[in-house]
Amino acid sequence: MSSNSNVSQSQRPVGPLMKAREGLEFLVRVGALEVETLSKSKHPSNVADLNHLEGLCYELCRFIQAARSAYERLLNSARRDPEYLENCIVGLRDLLEAVADGEEFKLELEKGTYIRIFGDRFQRKETRTALPFVFWSKTIHQALLVTAVYYLALGADAHLIRRCRNGDCRKLFMAVRRSRVYCSHECASHVSYLAYEQRQKAGKPQ
Repeated sequence: MSSNSNVSQSQRPVGPLMKAREGLEFLVRVGALEVETLSKSKHPSNVADLNHLEGLCYELCRFIQAARSAYERLLNSARRDPEYLENCIVGLRDLLEAVADGEEFKLELEKGTYIRIFGDRFQRKETRTALPFVFWSKTIHQALLVTAVYYLALGADAHLIRRCRNGDCRKLFMAVRRSRVYCSHECASHVSYLAYEQRQKAGKPQ
């Protein structure tokens, strides 16, 4: 195999491109993760298992369409210091919370960052298998945030990123329909029961 072939292989994305809805659902799932609780065992049965450090690193790199070499560097850094991975995704939480709460989010890009656009990918008629750009940064959290903005603007489902209306929960979730305001049936039932109790108390004589 020629050296050019080796280079092209090493630059290929670690996995297939996420579709618009899949990317948003992934962001919400990652935003809810607690890195310190993830299993540190190697090689989960599913390479995309977000309950493992290896699976989370793989899916983060697939999300930004990073190459295998970037995945290996991220995984090695995460194994040495899980807090490094936590710092990579904390910005995603802030971004998603701003979207869910209808607030402004601002990110100052570091010096030396750039976006590389692959014009040939826009010319293909078949389904796109990779992002038409790569965002390069010294820190992975910026690549994640810029790619997240791409996915938020890509489809029509970003408005379905919600914060649970249960005051005891307030978790971010991806709604399956516009009318859903609670992350789970349990939260909806809890709020309904509290409202029922308040009505009962209000109806009792003092």
